[in-house]
Amino acid sequence: GDDLAWYSVAIAPQIPLLLVGIGLLMGTVVMTAQAVGAGNAKRCGAIWRTGLVHAAVAGAVMAVACMFGEAFLLATGQPEDIAAGGGRVLAALGFGLPAMLLFVATSFFLEGIGRPVPGMVIIIGANVLNVLLNWLLIFGHAGLPALGAEGAAIASSIVRWCMFGAAALYVLRFVNRRRFGLGAAADPAERLGPRMRRIGLPTYTSSAGWLGYSEEKVRALCGQYRAGGWRAFKMKVGSDDAQNVRRAAVMRAALGGDCHLMFDANQVWDVPEAIAHMAPLARFDPLWIEEPTFPDDAMGHGAIARAIAPIGVATGEHCPNRVVFKQLMQAGGMAFCQVDACRLGGVNEVLAVLLLAAKFGIPVCPHAGGVGLCEYVQHLSAFNYVAVAPTLEGVLIEYSDHLHEHFVDPVVIRDARYVLPEAPGYSITMKPASLDRYEYPHGAAWADC
Repeated sequence: GDDLAWYSVAIAPQIPLLLVGIGLLMGTVVMTAQAVGAGNAKRCGAIWRTGLVHAAVAGAVMAVACMFGEAFLLATGQPEDIAAGGGRVLAALGFGLPAMLLFVATSFFLEGIGRPVPGMVIIIGANVLNVLLNWLLIFGHAGLPALGAEGAAIASSIVRWCMFGAAALYVLRFVNRRRFGLGAAADPAERLGPRMRRIGLPTYTSSAGWLGYSEEKVRALCGQYRAGGWRAFKMKVGSDDAQNVRRAAVMRAALGGDCHLMFDANQVWDVPEAIAHMAPLARFDPLWIEEPTFPDDAMGHGAIARAIAPIGVATGEHCPNRVVFKQLMQAGGMAFCQVDACRLGGVNEVLAVLLLAAKFGIPVCPHAGGVGLCEYVQHLSAFNYVAVAPTLEGVLIEYSDHLHEHFVDPVVIRDARYVLPEAPGYSITMKPASLDRYEYPHGAAWADC
């Protein structure tokens, strides 16, 4: 009898408090639905977060008010014993009020984006959990004390927190974060764009390790580029193991142990040859072997990658479309994706490859060893970081320091990193004088030949 009376007088003030809270939060569903309807779905995340703040503040105020439940019940004319028991129950119920309002705000958000079913399912599950907790706490089963009305209030509060937790988990796990503006992933450009402008894009140089260079020139160039901030260098390799090892030893000695060293075979080996030729080079701790065999041999690349691991296989500069990239990635034959901006023949095809690389968790290290490629790939790499794969782990973009003087907006390198261009466009507009001089067959450059 007393338990029923305590619960009855405690629940009575809870109802208007909940109705007030729900009314305060109605704007969440209205504004969310308006944002979706207006095509501005990214704003929904901010609306939900605002609703959570309002719910938390209102719930906390109500919970504090419930702590003075006994005084309130006495003021409304309840007998002292009823007021004392009801006050304890009201305080226990108040603990769950913030959670209930947080759940309401989240449920309103889900309704606004067109997903009312998760909230309904959570409520059904909450009722089942509430029955179980009531059985445990009201009557004292499973070794728990029989708490009566207070047990029912505690059960309700626990269930309300579980409801909010389940709803929030659903939003964070199953709602498109980017589309609906949830968290830092909502608009990466706002966060990553300024960072990219500040730190630039990491590079490696392929200008120190050409096959025709003498050992003295290789040493000098390694020292020059190292002094300029470079910590990643590429060396060409061929079919002469002794020459490969001798040149790799020269470069590794000149660079020290804190620099990456990569090898580039330019497709001169077949699969068994690639595995055999890499064996004596493994002691120089290379980061990758580039184009070890025919560029469209996906299964061969996979076999090489498994045989020489943990050395990575880098390839892609001669891949003409996204399908070949997909096959190489599926075969496990590509640890570094060397997309070529011109070989793929358009931005759309490049974007498909960037998305594939992100799906397979492969860093994109664009090929940039040709005229204008450095100017091209800085844009693609910046876009990839800001909008597709927001990490620079494993990312090294090729830089060659020749022929940039022919471009109106050439790349800028600072501390061995690409500085993002300020001018609009793709940065590949060539100077009219260069076009005139090298126009075939009437340009002055050809007359000189």
